[in-house]
Amino acid sequence: MGSKDDKPPRQLGLSKIATNIGHTLGRQLLGFLFGLGTVVVIARVLGPEGNGQYAIALLLPTFLLTMLELGIGAANVYYVGGQVVRLHTAFKASLYIWIGLTCIGMLLGSLSVIFYADILFPGMPTLLLWLAILSFPSGLLQFYLGSLLQAVQDFRRYNLATISLPAMMFGVVSLLFVIGGGITSVMVALVLVQIVNVIIHYLLVRHHLRSDVNEMLKTEQDINHKQYTIQAAKYGIKAHGSGILTFINYRADLFLVNLILNPATAGIYVIAISLSEKLWFLSQSISTVLLPRLAELHHDDEIRKQLTPLIARWTLIFTTAGAIVLAIIAPSLIMILFGPAYRETLKPLLFLLPGIVSWSLVRILANDLASRGRPELNMYNMAVVVVINIVGNIVLIPRMGITGAALATTIAYLVACVIQVSMYAQVSKNSWYEVFLFNAYDAQIIHQLHLVLAKITRPKSVNP
Repeated sequence: MGSKDDKPPRQLGLSKIATNIGHTLGRQLLGFLFGLGTVVVIARVLGPEGNGQYAIALLLPTFLLTMLELGIGAANVYYVGGQVVRLHTAFKASLYIWIGLTCIGMLLGSLSVIFYADILFPGMPTLLLWLAILSFPSGLLQFYLGSLLQAVQDFRRYNLATISLPAMMFGVVSLLFVIGGGITSVMVALVLVQIVNVIIHYLLVRHHLRSDVNEMLKTEQDINHKQYTIQAAKYGIKAHGSGILTFINYRADLFLVNLILNPATAGIYVIAISLSEKLWFLSQSISTVLLPRLAELHHDDEIRKQLTPLIARWTLIFTTAGAIVLAIIAPSLIMILFGPAYRETLKPLLFLLPGIVSWSLVRILANDLASRGRPELNMYNMAVVVVINIVGNIVLIPRMGITGAALATTIAYLVACVIQVSMYAQVSKNSWYEVFLFNAYDAQIIHQLHLVLAKITRPKSVNP
């Protein structure tokens, strides 16, 4: 081992990172439970067809948000987190951008429903699509506001803001079905809950706007919101292409299952997606904390070169362990939570797991490249992977059904992992194997984990 491996992990700032990740993990776990509860209630009450219609309807506003957010959220994290611009400047610019993009998004969404609903969304009630579009403006604004909380690394408020949506949605959906509501009621509830969630986000961001935590900047440059809009757009566009392609990569399989097969089959497949993607709650939590931290380290590349591989491999380890556990309990879990109507979920779920595990590594390494001002490299990777994913789904779905969709997605994710590791090694000047090879930092972490486990499992002494 070199000398860099002999430094204790605390020099990487792991204590603060671990604390923030722990808080975010707690939020992700609560979000997981509320989200899973919502999925179970909808799947049980509406059945495979209604569940499929709900999932497909949500693709439209989610796609609009992904297409039109322009990477401004990533730019906010990069520039505010790096203390280049004031929080108030980023907030004001985000509002102006949101107004313009909302008008464009509502227009594009309306045109899609009016002229292409039968082609793009066969078997879907038009009313559901119209209601889904109404959730776009609030979804975009809460995304921008959330990025500001992430940028200032206020993960307590960030976690509170993000947990509010699944918590409210679970409560409202459960109440609706108790009083006899259907899928239309669920879509209306989603729109209203999104609006309430925007208000919550704003109130939490306002705390930082008032206290002006970014008063002491590393640069004396005074950038107004118009200048920042241009600056953010230049950075954001580079990250934006990757975001669009990542979304397509995530949901191409579901879209093609509905297009080639039917909403009922999509309703079964979306359960496999939902269960498998819950394994990402660890990598999502880490990514949320890691990007602003890595942006802070733009003047200390040696620490960044040690920190990213360490976090990446432990994310991979824990996600792999979670996938193994899920594979073991999946047969019983599906029957208990969703019932016999969803028994066909098991096989595609198992095929998805290797891809889900490999993608957790992609997430962490992508954050490192973004923190180096090279988000366009993530876009190049996604472009290749999207082609593989779409072609694979078109070829395999007619032959293997939803299992073919899962297999095509996993192949695409595995290819993405290989490409991402290669790009990271080239840009960071770390060797590719350093992402996977244990060193003194890992030994320290294992020692700490051993102490924690020993404390938990040690039998309590009984006083005579």
